[in-house]
Amino acid sequence: MDEEIEATFMPEDYRYKKLWILCNDCNATTEVYFHIIGQKCGRCKSYNTRNIAPLLPPLKAAHPLSSSPPYGGVGTKRQPSPWHPPFPIANMAEAKRCKM
Repeated sequence: MDEEIEATFMPEDYRYKKLWILCNDCNATTEVYFHIIGQKCGRCKSYNTRNIAPLLPPLKAAHPLSSSPPYGGVGTKRQPSPWHPPFPIANMAEAKRCKM
């Protein structure tokens, strides 16, 4: 399956988008790059996964000839996810007041 994913062209709109998945084999939650064929668990490398959070917008575009992903790496600062509040929320009533 890895070879099929490598050989499949991804449209520019989806190429650098990430999402959260839950592995049905090891129950790990990992953030991965979206792919039309499937998402691979970062812990056990299984494709028996399901999406648990929406696609995130890309932080920046990679050089078209670069094989490495545009996120992370040495000397980069990771941005907080737009899907999580910047502070802990004690209960749903407090979350509704925040209107995030």
